[in-house]
Amino acid sequence: MILKIQGITEEEYGLWCNGGAYDKYLEINDNEKYVVTKIGFYLEDIKNFDLDLTQTHHAIFVKVHNDKTYDIYREHLITLIKMMILNRKNYQISIFMVSDKNHDYKNELTNFFNLNTHYEKNQRYGEYLSIIKCLSMRFIGFTITNFIINISGSLQSLIKKK
Repeated sequence: MILKIQGITEEEYGLWCNGGAYDKYLEINDNEKYVVTKIGFYLEDIKNFDLDLTQTHHAIFVKVHNDKTYDIYREHLITLIKMMILNRKNYQISIFMVSDKNHDYKNELTNFFNLNTHYEKNQRYGEYLSIIKCLSMRFIGFTITNFIINISGSLQSLIKKK
């Protein structure tokens, strides 16, 4: 699975939608047919979006809102990526975090790499640990991986107390 995650501003997203000069910046290959999915742009679609997992090339645009409604989008997106990791198919996924300002999506990219389903402003785990977490979910299973993470977290808190 090839996963590319980028943050873009609303201006760049608008130029891409209208066929502007940002086609090369978004790195969506025209030779392959991408399934474009937009999450969070219309509030009535918060809890429901359709994605065809039989296709291999996906471009997912996620609107960053920095409020509680955005937690639903994050949960859907992380669940979707976990499903694609557990599936043995070769996917090519480009995820674009769309925000008003350049700095709004930086925390979100950090949270996404950690596969957090809740919003955190500080970086607890690095990118490499999240990759190891994804690989362990794929090979040893989701429940065992979460159990190991919970045990390591409780051991760290015990060590900090002493």
